[in-house]
Order: sequence, then C-alpha cells, then structure tokens
Amino acid sequence: MCVCLSPVLTHSIGSSLETPPPFQSACLHTPLLLLPDLNVWLGGRRKTSSRAALRHLEFSASTSCGESDLTFDSFFCQLDSPLKTPVLFEHLDKSERKLSTSAEDHSGHSLIRLISGGQNRKMADLRPSIQADPEIELFVKAGSDGESIGNCPFCQRLFMILWLKGVKFNVTTVDMTRKPEELKDLAPGTNPPFLLYNKELKTDFIKIEEFLEQTLAPPRYPHLSPKNKESFDVGSNLFAKFSAYIKNTQKEANKTFEKSLLREFKRLDDYLNTPLLDEIDSDSAEEATVSRRLFLDGDRLTLADCTLLPKLNIIKVAAKKFRDFDIPAEFSGVWRYLHNAYAREEFTHTCPEDKEIENAYASVAKLMC
Repeated sequence: MCVCLSPVLTHSIGSSLETPPPFQSACLHTPLLLLPDLNVWLGGRRKTSSRAALRHLEFSASTSCGESDLTFDSFFCQLDSPLKTPVLFEHLDKSERKLSTSAEDHSGHSLIRLISGGQNRKMADLRPSIQADPEIELFVKAGSDGESIGNCPFCQRLFMILWLKGVKFNVTTVDMTRKPEELKDLAPGTNPPFLLYNKELKTDFIKIEEFLEQTLAPPRYPHLSPKNKESFDVGSNLFAKFSAYIKNTQKEANKTFEKSLLREFKRLDDYLNTPLLDEIDSDSAEEATVSRRLFLDGDRLTLADCTLLPKLNIIKVAAKKFRDFDIPAEFSGVWRYLHNAYAREEFTHTCPEDKEIENAYASVAKLMC
C-alpha cells in the first residue's frame, strides 16, 4: 500500500496559501504574496491585506513588469502580531540591486521596512522563490492484512519524524510474508524501515533519523532535537524491562520483573513532573513545583518523543493483554504525557491498531507456569 502524505504546514508553502488580489494600480499586474495577518502599505497608504499560512519564505525582486513599471521609495510590512519566526529576504541595494531590510518596533507591532536603495527605483514583482521538495518514500512494515501499518516502533519513529518535519512524503507498507521482487532488488537483505531520498537508498533507522534532522533543517523545516539530553535518556531502559517482563515464564519471578518495570515508569514519571529550567520563572514569587509541560522536552514533540511514544503504546497494549498490567494511575506525569500524545495526529495516525500489537506479541508473551 502506498499512501501520499502532505500535511498542511505553517512554515512552508502549502495548499492553504491564499494569493491576495493585485494592487489596484495600472503599473502592477502580478499578484503579491503576503505573510500571515499582514497589512501592506505602499507609498504611505494601505493598499490591501490578506492572510496566508506561511511563516518561512524567500522573496526575490525584479525590476520590470512588462510595459508598465512601479516606482517607490519604501515598502512597509506591518504584522498584526510580533514576528516570531525569521523571514528571509533577498536584498536589493542601489548598486547590486539588493533590497536591504531592517526590523523596527512601531506601536507594539513588528515592522519590516524594505528600502529600495534610491528614489524612483523600479520594482514590478515580489514573488516567492520556491525550493523544490525532495522526493521521499518511507517503507514500513505492513500489518497482518498485508496493507495496514504493522507493529514496528522504529517504523513509527521515522513516520512521526517525517510528519513533524512537515515535508511531503509517501509511505509504502511492506508485507514481510511475501516481499515483492522489486523491493528485493531495491533493498536486498534489508527489512523496514528504510527510506528513498531523491531515489537514494537510506538504511539503518538511526542513521536515517540523523540524516533527516541534518538535511530537513531550518528555515524551511523545524529542528526536532530536544534541548535537554535527559529527555532522550529517561525512557531508554523502559522497553528492555518490559521485554523481560512479557517474556518471563516463571510465575514466582513475575513480581520481580514487574517491580523492575515499575521503577522505570517511576523514573519517567519523576522526570515528567519535574519542571525544566525554561519552566522556572526567576522573577516569579511562586516557585513551580510540578511541571505542566505537554511532552518530554517541553510543549512540542521532539526526536525524544518519536523514540519513546511508539514503545509506550506497545507496552500499554501488550502488557494489558498478556499480563493484565495497567500503568498505575499514581504516575500522573506519565498519564498526562500519554493523554497529550494521543491528542496529536502525528502520533495517533502513525500507530498500528491494537490488534497488530497483540498479534505481534502473541508468540512472544510466554505463559507463566
């Protein structure tokens, strides 16, 4: 099965782009693309306003517009709210035709002034310079029906990363029971996940993750690396403890394995409930004693979440099915974390169905005697 994904993004040009009408001027025939909530002034008068789901853009300037030209001294852009992300401009000065920019504060708003470099400079067109999207195809393990998403935390990890990066990509599920001949030729001896990036094969999910983080970088794509190293480390032993617990066949040893698993959950819970440095306000009279952040490293999903969440989902489903084990309600930080994660489509839409996890562990979970 091949699925084409194209999430609507706020940091790259997407389908939600709205192109405002052209200025009501005989000398400009090409529409002007605007930023979100942007009011535009030309020659000191507001000409038009529009909304567009764009944050990071590159603009280039040309100096003619067919038979008619537009002359101006300065071009003002005032955002209704402060500019939170960098906006890139190609510059045009008097000699090299580069446009200089300066950010100013005006009545509490973010103001960008684009200066033409001289009086009566001609500028006909301001249009985005669009970089071509890379061709990306992710191959993941198929479910028991040969088409749906199967149980594989490493596949889901890369699936989430690509979704969070906001890049367009295809997902192909691979039926491991009857692997197609074309895939055997494409990636001989390789099991999912693997990736085609501009037709170049990438294997080893850790190397793929590093490649995507380095290649799909700002300003067009967000960095996903966590700020705090412990966000990566805190859940690193959890899955190993779960595996030992679920594979144990000795009834008298079950409590020992369960306690070991609970210790790892307690470690995770303590970390999630402890405020991070950026949650502590040194100027506040009230000291933050319990964290309210949404995820491991703050209020945004990071690579640390892409690593841990798929495993937590497996633990929750399989441990309940085969050991009647529930994550204790007292672990409020863990449950807050899970509730926030299940509210995000980047996680829920990349999860396998519960039955796929149960089928995968049916032969792994040992009956205790």
